[in-house]
Amino acid sequence: MRITKLKLKKYKNLENFEWELNPDYPVAVIVGKNGSGKTNLLEAIITIFQDLQLYSELDKPNNLPDFEFELTYQHLDDTIRIKNSSELKIWRNETAIGLDELETLRQDVSGGKDILPKTIFVYYAGSSLRLKNLVNKSISQYQILSRQPNFQYALTQPLFYYEPIHYRCVFLSLFVSALDSIKEDFLKTDLKIEKLESADFTISDADAPAYLQRFIGFLKEHGERQTTLEKNHTRYRILAANLISEFQGNEMYLFRQVSNLALARFLTALEFRFKKQNVAETLKFSDLSEGEWQRIAIRGAMGIFQGEETLFLLDEPDTFAHPRWQWDFAPDLEKTIGENRNAQAIFITHSPLVLSTIKDNDFMMMNGTISPIDKKLYGEKLEIVLSEMQGDSNKVEADFKNYFEFIEKGEGESPEASEIRKVLEEKYGVNHSEIARADMWIAFYK
Repeated sequence: MRITKLKLKKYKNLENFEWELNPDYPVAVIVGKNGSGKTNLLEAIITIFQDLQLYSELDKPNNLPDFEFELTYQHLDDTIRIKNSSELKIWRNETAIGLDELETLRQDVSGGKDILPKTIFVYYAGSSLRLKNLVNKSISQYQILSRQPNFQYALTQPLFYYEPIHYRCVFLSLFVSALDSIKEDFLKTDLKIEKLESADFTISDADAPAYLQRFIGFLKEHGERQTTLEKNHTRYRILAANLISEFQGNEMYLFRQVSNLALARFLTALEFRFKKQNVAETLKFSDLSEGEWQRIAIRGAMGIFQGEETLFLLDEPDTFAHPRWQWDFAPDLEKTIGENRNAQAIFITHSPLVLSTIKDNDFMMMNGTISPIDKKLYGEKLEIVLSEMQGDSNKVEADFKNYFEFIEKGEGESPEASEIRKVLEEKYGVNHSEIARADMWIAFYK
């Protein structure tokens, strides 16, 4: 799943908007000032795919997007082009597809005719409800459908807006993976987590629909019944060994089962007991930092869903990340997605550390228009683009130039550099992005 072109006639402040991406690079990053249209772009993509999903599954043409667009993307071995003008038209490899075939194509995954992304993850790090309210159109419809006895889409909810419960669903699913890239590289090396001991599920005692009964039955059979915390809810503690025995190698299936429980409001709480390297006590999920939660939610989900046609739309996913993780963020996504062309991550950032690691598909949004960033932001060139984004290029570049020259010579902590640092902190503040970048480069050049 790789978006290659998008045209919008008018969506909010995106007017006569055209965007082209390199499909050979799995990550795209967008920077720009607040109000430039970055989140509007993510909204437009979400609306297009969400409305097509609802049309194909509910057969309601009035759910189609109410704005004109043309979207081209790679999907499986096909090139899909969708145009919505006076009417909706779809082409697969330049062969027209009738709209009445969309339902059949959506379901016929085995024949390679599925033309829509299987899963779209939407993430926003802040408190804004814009993206959440948009995705709620899909979530609400699935909540209605999920209560019907003949519900067919229990394992294929297409849109996920990251709620705190999804962080936990991802975390749990990581431990049943058989992939070294998850077990060794991510859990043990990156997160320093040694092992999961148990998971506590708090579930409703109400009768669940058939598609949830198997997992609830598993909890009741293998779980130790705990004290009931609220009326009509029971907590079951499952040992990690039982989870791994039942679901090993099926991390995607486990994620969907647990998230479906939450979606249908049968799962109200999920907590863990696990061990971390060099930490004596047993920890809970709430003991992890917000930066670790973000890393689990995004990097973990990419690891779980590798192999499935998936799109990740991320608004400031690096907000709470340590500078070292910001530095690793884009390369880590690129590595996780790998050479498989079935996934793409499009994200908004204000971090120059993230921006400076992007090899391709780096874009600047200004007043509703988008354009590739001319300068490649490696090393000493970073402060130039940062200052351009802040609208005062010569001043910021000149102020930091001498300080970075000391750092690159390995003298970033010398008395002379420390004096320069003190002046810069007084002028720009200790939380300025270039100060954070300086700390990274000091560690690098030691």
